[in-house]
Amino acid sequence: MAPLPDLASAAFHLTPDDLWNGLEAGGKVRCKGLISDWLTWQYMPQHAPVPQSPFALLTQVLKQLSPHPGETIEPGQPMRVSIEDVRDIPTIDLPYGNIPIIYASAGMKRIIGFAYLLVWAWYEHQQASFLRGEPPTDHLILLIDEVEAHLHPRWQRSILPALLDVATALNPQMHTQIITTTHSPLVLASVEPFFDVEHDKLFLFDLHEQTHVNLQEIPWAKQGDTVNWLVSAVFGLKQARSWEAEQAIEAAEALMRGEQMDGYPEHLRSTEHIHAELLRLLPGHDPFWPRWIITTQRAGA
Repeated sequence: MAPLPDLASAAFHLTPDDLWNGLEAGGKVRCKGLISDWLTWQYMPQHAPVPQSPFALLTQVLKQLSPHPGETIEPGQPMRVSIEDVRDIPTIDLPYGNIPIIYASAGMKRIIGFAYLLVWAWYEHQQASFLRGEPPTDHLILLIDEVEAHLHPRWQRSILPALLDVATALNPQMHTQIITTTHSPLVLASVEPFFDVEHDKLFLFDLHEQTHVNLQEIPWAKQGDTVNWLVSAVFGLKQARSWEAEQAIEAAEALMRGEQMDGYPEHLRSTEHIHAELLRLLPGHDPFWPRWIITTQRAGA
């Protein structure tokens, strides 16, 4: 038997097109791509050395990564969608109908692609382990940039917990480390029930003096909701609202503290002007109104 090529140091750099349509390098097929593999897996019989068929695993992963129980992503029957492309295209069944995956939304495509990559990498690793006569690994490291990209807020709230569950679907004994970046307070709020200060870390990339970026660890503390996360040290907003409303409220609070108003814009230096701006920017049920009204009425008295 010819020796296996040493692929340990070779990384697969898949472009979005490679992910969907396959990657060839050096005259060899490195990845057949989502569309081709999906169809192959959907109709292939289960066989050794893989204990679970890749299509059954893909179905399970798609279900776990679905946005919520009422909108489960389930594979449907493939269909031809173009006279210019002779391939059948995988489809997904959603509560509102069946659609070819190439016509799914950006967020849906991202999740489908991510589910495929997880299953493909694990399936190919199992095949390679069998050929090498080695046991499959029980360690998985996921590096994800902006995990919330293209996802609805409801999905942002569920994606990281779902990824932790997916790892155990691949292997119940899997030890998983997820390293991800995010700009979403919902993502941070979603991990509050699972964050373990003994094993998990939160870091902040902070722009220092507009010249370089510092990486600093932020002590973990539950914030409770997204508003509190936005005004925490992680995001650093003074108010979880529009910039104009933040300015108006900051000026109002400074006025209530009896501070000099010279540093504020001219339209925010008097009680009357600030009140007019608050009326323009804040809804009637805003929680800031009682403080402002009571303080200004006392001052007027």
